Amino acid sequence: MIENNKKVINLKAIFKQKLFPKGNNEEDDDYKIIKYEVTEGYKSPSGSSEIVVKGNALPEHYGVEIVFSLVQDNASENSFFCNNFIIDIPKTEKAIRQVLTKDCNVFKEEKYNLLYSIYKERLLFDLITSGPAYNDKSLNMQNKEAIKDLQKLVINSFVQSVLTKYGTTNIDSSDLYNKYNIQVLQIIKSDPHVLVLDNFIGFKNAEDLIKSYNASKKTKSRLLSIGIEVIKQNEKSGNSCIAYKDAIKNMIFLLDFAQKNKNYEFIAQKTFSLLQNDGKIRVYQKDKELYIYSSYAWKAETTLSHNIFKFSSYKGKVIKNIERMIDSKEVEFGFKLAPEQREAVRKALVNKITIITGGPGTGKTSVINFIRSLAKEINKSSNILLCAPTGMAARRMTESTGYAAYTMHSAMNIKPPEEGSYIEIKDFNKLEGYDLIIVDEFSMVDMYLADAFFRALDTKNKVPSIVIIGDIN
Repeated sequence: MIENNKKVINLKAIFKQKLFPKGNNEEDDDYKIIKYEVTEGYKSPSGSSEIVVKGNALPEHYGVEIVFSLVQDNASENSFFCNNFIIDIPKTEKAIRQVLTKDCNVFKEEKYNLLYSIYKERLLFDLITSGPAYNDKSLNMQNKEAIKDLQKLVINSFVQSVLTKYGTTNIDSSDLYNKYNIQVLQIIKSDPHVLVLDNFIGFKNAEDLIKSYNASKKTKSRLLSIGIEVIKQNEKSGNSCIAYKDAIKNMIFLLDFAQKNKNYEFIAQKTFSLLQNDGKIRVYQKDKELYIYSSYAWKAETTLSHNIFKFSSYKGKVIKNIERMIDSKEVEFGFKLAPEQREAVRKALVNKITIITGGPGTGKTSVINFIRSLAKEINKSSNILLCAPTGMAARRMTESTGYAAYTMHSAMNIKPPEEGSYIEIKDFNKLEGYDLIIVDEFSMVDMYLADAFFRALDTKNKVPSIVIIGDIN
């Protein structure tokens, strides 16, 4: 098969070693380079069975075969770019024996033989996913735990392959298993909108799963998900909340396509009432008008505004001869700052938080270079972080300043959100030890990432100065 003048190779392989990223990924989000061992479908001219695959969200499951569609990398005969993949669930006794005894070391060979002598051909996917062995008195606790480990492996492999197939690559299948246990299979196949309500996948992903498994559309979770989708679509327009009357109107519009029921307004009102009772939304009244927030947006906006206010209350610095220092830097750079640029540089050096706005071509990059250079001149040991919300923006920042800039996600070691889901960021690295943090293109940052950023700042030991830069709109 030829795709865009490049040969597409279909093969099967198993995970061997993760080559990149070794630690925190400073490149774009979920890009990986992984070594696999080919089990079927390809042999290099040199005879090597090992290949290197580059791509996003590549699988790292030991002992489970992955069916790959790969595009040859011109750099090497054993190097490929991932076009697509499906994780092959071990269904035969031979495959399960390989996974248990060799790849995952769950069983020693004799323990596996004992288990197989009891269950024989029943030790297949149905046995693992239905879990009858838990109450089997012929098995000791060790064997029951081994079945449980195998069950988890198979279910996670299946779930991950389904999520990947429908474009959901940033969700770890083990998170779903930990929450729903064995029921996750039934949820995916018959009621996937439960995953929308629990913020694992987006509404579109759930709709695709319903279509794929021919599941019922008449579920409570789907109706509630439509209400959530109304709020999400409003957030995509840059609004943190929506007027209640507009939410009802927008939901009626979606219901017209989804439900084919004439009692649209009553259904919409009932939906938002149920979402409020379940704690999925917050209803806020202002000037006799009702507004709806998602619970995530309410929490993010509340904590973000509190943290910005707290940060703005910190005292700034007094820098002697700051005007003279700026004059000298203008001579050094051979560039005369405009009055507004000069004021921005001065405030960034003395205040704990400074927000600088301006459209394209207004000299924001020059301001960044002045701020960074003067901060180093004032304190030669100053630790400075340059970052931006996307990989492209971080690369532009690196190119324009001459210093390494990182994505906000890599700086805090977090994954970007799944399309259509809320980014309630709970786990992140603290931004500790910095004297100055400059964030460019902040107008591209949503309130969830902004909230995580301000929560990540060190406010106990060394409180950094923050410079936020973005377009005026």
